Formats: sequence, C-alpha cells, structure tokens
Amino acid sequence: LYYGDEYGEYGGADPDNRHMYRDSANWNERESALFENLSALGQLRANSIAIKQGVYSTRYASPDLLIYDMSHAQQNMSIILNRGPATTYDGFDVGDEVRFGDTSISSSTTSIPANSVTVIELDSIVLPPPRYDDSHCLIVNNFTMNATYYVTVDLTNTCDDGLNYPGINGSADNPLVLGLPEYTEYTYMMDPNTSNNMGWQLSIDETIPNGTSVVLTFNAAILNCNDEPDSSQWHFCPTSSLNYTFIINQASNYSNNSGSQNGTIAILGCTNSSAANFAPNATEDDGSCESATEPPVFGCTDSTALNFEAAANVDDDSCQYEDELSNNNSNDNQTNSSLNNTGITENNQENSTGAGINNVEVNNSNQGEDLQPTNEAEEKSSLTEFVRNGLAVAVFCGLIVLFFVTMRKK
Repeated sequence: LYYGDEYGEYGGADPDNRHMYRDSANWNERESALFENLSALGQLRANSIAIKQGVYSTRYASPDLLIYDMSHAQQNMSIILNRGPATTYDGFDVGDEVRFGDTSISSSTTSIPANSVTVIELDSIVLPPPRYDDSHCLIVNNFTMNATYYVTVDLTNTCDDGLNYPGINGSADNPLVLGLPEYTEYTYMMDPNTSNNMGWQLSIDETIPNGTSVVLTFNAAILNCNDEPDSSQWHFCPTSSLNYTFIINQASNYSNNSGSQNGTIAILGCTNSSAANFAPNATEDDGSCESATEPPVFGCTDSTALNFEAAANVDDDSCQYEDELSNNNSNDNQTNSSLNNTGITENNQENSTGAGINNVEVNNSNQGEDLQPTNEAEEKSSLTEFVRNGLAVAVFCGLIVLFFVTMRKK
C-alpha cells in the first residue's frame, strides 16, 4: 500500500509513481466512492473480532473468484473477492447477513456483482459476549526523571485479566521539549497484575529560558477500545493519566516537581561534599563517591600511642608506647646501679685493708656475691655498707690521734 491508495491515486512507472497527494476537494466521483468503501471496510474490520483474530480457511477459489472464511469462537465471517463478471455461488443461507457490498442472498443462491468485494457474517444472530467495565485496570504510575532529563513511567495492569494492545501516550506542553513520541506506543499484550517500564530521553532546547515551567502528560490507552456497553470490542477505554511539572534549569539540571505525581524527584550522584566527584545537585547518593587526593602527612597514626598525630595520614613507624618508655628507664637505672655498686665495692676493699692493719675487722657483705641492682633491698644494703665504712675510717683516725698523744707524753 502507498500513500494515496485510499482514494486510488493514479500513476505509472518511475518517475510517474510519485504524484503529490491530493485532498478530498480535488477527488473525482470514482475516487470519492473508493475512499468511502475503504473507510467502511476499515470500520467493519475494527468492529469484527473474527476478521481481526479469526482463523483463515479457503471456502472457494477460481481464477477470478476467491471466497474465504475467518472463524472465531465468538464470530464467523466470509469474504468474497470477485475480479471477474457477475456470478452466483451456492453455500450461504438466509441466516447469514451481508455486512458490506451489493451481494444478495436468496434461499441458497448468492448473487455476486462483477468486480466487487463482499463481507458476509455467518449466523449473524449470535450476540457478542457480555462486557464488564475494565477502564480502571490500566494505569500509568511511578514517574521518574534524572538529571539528564531521562524519564520513565510504569504502565501497569492492576486487574486479574489480561489486556490486549495496551499502550501509553506521552506529550509535553512546550514544543521545544522533544523526545516524547507524537503517537501512542502499544504493546501486544499485558498479563494480569504486571507492569511494563517505558522510558524516553528528553531533549531541552537551549533557547528555553531557565525558570520555564514544563508539563508532561501521560495517558493510558488501549487500541480500538470502546465505552459502549453493546460494543464488540474487548475493552473499555482506560481513564488513567499522569501529569508532571518541572522547572527548566539548564545550568544545574535541577527539577521542581508538582502535579499528580507526588514526591521529590531523585537526582542520583555523589552527595559527599568531601569527595573528589561531589555532585552539588544530587539529591540521592548512588554510591559513586571517590576519595579526594590528599598530600601525605607523615607521623604516628596509632591513636593508642603516646605521640599520636591526628593530622598524619602516612605512618612513619615513630609511634612510642608507655611500656617501651618503662623498659628504657629500667635499663638506665640498672646501668647506674651497677656503676654505683662497683664504686662501693672498691671502697669496701680499701677500707677492709686499713681496718686489718689496726686489728679492726670490717666485713664486706658484697665480696663474692653477684650484684643485683634496681631493687629497693639492694639500695638499703648499699647505704648500710656506706655507713659501716665511714665508722671504720673514723675509728682508724681516732687510733692515729691517740697514738700521737701518747708519744708526746713520754
């Protein structure tokens, strides 16, 4: 089919096959009649479940005449295509009804005009199945839009029955906001209690001033729906719609929300102000934060150490702890004590020698023993030895003085 076939636009071989479309005011009588016939056939198909969904079977075929059936549990239709002269066919009865064309049925004979199309409904007394109002089943919800103006909407079947040819129609009230299709997007079928997520990337024209309010509208739809109770269509027309209003701010891609879609729009990004990739316009953290690069600060990073440096971020093995300082002090005390005991031992040896000359015995308790400094008992022992040596020296001096006094008297 080509543009213009609906009214029979004439043409020939290339380049005579590219005529401009002519509106109805320029059609002739034949072209107007063809358009009316095609429109009637299109409407008949839209209202016939058998033609749309029936099973094809050939009833009769000849070089100029084709009759085929479209069979459905709810309806049966026969289509007669005759490209030859007028003819007759036996096979239909008075219970069948001509729904399109000039064919007539009389008893069991059907008269078919030349060069004609005929549509016959078999057993046309059969009523369509009862319908129930399912206009509430298909809804649009869960609208989202990110910082790049990518929008998503859920098309949801909230009922326990499947829906045929559900769809969604989206539009913006500003012609400079592009990305939403200018037609209804349909899917083949939607199972009970399921959702289809649909998305579009919007394009904002640079000439739109910041602060401009834009309204997005989304409507649920079903192909060929009908709200008439006695219609042969499967579904009533959905009533759900969603409006979303946002404010253009092309510097920061920030959006303000209002309308039937309640809540604040989520703009994903790093919300940690100390991170290297901090996004000031993000309203929800997406886990992408990266640590900012810091210059190295050397020092002790162990908080339990005596010289812990809070500003350090690189440990230089300089940490000092209380138990290490105690051990160092102990070693220093041992060294000093050893030196002191050595001096005392030497003094004791000299004093012992002097006392022996004057028949005064001084016992050196440190002779022949291992020195064990650094404890309190040994420090007291050293003090006792010092006092004892002092007394020995005093006695020795006293004897010397007594000796000289005695010699003067003689």
